[in-house]
Amino acid sequence: MSTSPEASPIGLRPVASPVFASHIDVYAVEDCAPLNSELLALIAEWQKSDNGITASNQLGWHSPPTLFTREEPAFRKLFDHFLQAVTITARRNWKDFDPFRNVVAREGWANVNGKGAFNAVHEHDTFHFSGAYYVAVGKQGPGRSGAIEFLNPAGISAMPLPNRSYIMPPKIALVPNAGNLIIFPSYLRHWVYPNQDEEERVSIAFNIRFGPSAR
Repeated sequence: MSTSPEASPIGLRPVASPVFASHIDVYAVEDCAPLNSELLALIAEWQKSDNGITASNQLGWHSPPTLFTREEPAFRKLFDHFLQAVTITARRNWKDFDPFRNVVAREGWANVNGKGAFNAVHEHDTFHFSGAYYVAVGKQGPGRSGAIEFLNPAGISAMPLPNRSYIMPPKIALVPNAGNLIIFPSYLRHWVYPNQDEEERVSIAFNIRFGPSAR
């Protein structure tokens, strides 16, 4: 006799709700090649003139978090993409969110990871949403070179079942393509796998915090 919820012997059918879900949104920027070319040139010049800072980066270059104060058209265009995407993401639960009235803090920076470089586990929990735009990803070979991996906030309670599957997986890894824009809640701990390719992996990351309406 089947005991699955779909064929319960006592006639019960569940009404399931995805409680405490953490959404990771992946957007694809259309016709991104010209923008990425401009961004690569700008980031290369920035790297030449600034030694960068040490944060989660290991071996790679991390710019100061001042990207959104820069006036170059390519950076401004990318910020517009960020704002549009964050608005869509925020409106999942805040339907009248207005980014021009409610964004009170933002920061952005460039990451350049050569071969072997990676980003250690971290989070940005003083903000609401974080994200990354992928300018260049190198060759997509076997393994998870350059993948971004998110860790389950439930931590050790994400125990495997006897068949080695999970009710909730302890982690999930995404292998991005150039032109992908990923947005996620800032409390999600994450890290970036070492780059195994000879080509540099270049991304732009950001954090956004919302405040009360200006009106």
